[in-house]
Amino acid sequence: MNETLKLRTTSIVAAVTLVGGVVMAGYTMRKVENMSSSIKRNRDLVREVEELHESFRLYDRASEEIGKALSAVGPAREALLAKLGANLRPDDVNPPEKVSLDRGWVALTQQLTFNNVDIRSVMAFVESAERLRPPWRLTSCDVRASSSAAGRGQVVLRLSTVQRAP
Repeated sequence: MNETLKLRTTSIVAAVTLVGGVVMAGYTMRKVENMSSSIKRNRDLVREVEELHESFRLYDRASEEIGKALSAVGPAREALLAKLGANLRPDDVNPPEKVSLDRGWVALTQQLTFNNVDIRSVMAFVESAERLRPPWRLTSCDVRASSSAAGRGQVVLRLSTVQRAP
């Protein structure tokens, strides 16, 4: 083989190898950049999920407290309802109305009045009560909006459930 041909062949192979290396480096850099963005998004999503998980734990604890409060009888019910928090403290808790049913079951109806309260927080309270076992169902809800503050007002709830007689 001719010395010039060897030199040309070697130069061409080196140039092709160099171009291939540059192309692969560019491709790899783009992939690393995409993967880095994906990892950052996933890290943000994990952080959001952790925050939601903490919110659900607080929600579950509040739901459990609401269930105890609504199922308790007498002074124990008022004491548990008072522990639910400043925003959800009912201003008036009527004694539950009890109707005896067949075979040891009783229907309970509870009326709660909240004055000057954030209406959304009361609706969250109702949702919590409906998820309890046995569930409390909203039978009536009277809302009187406050003229001084948007989203606040008086809410009168009637909740009912059926459970085993104590």
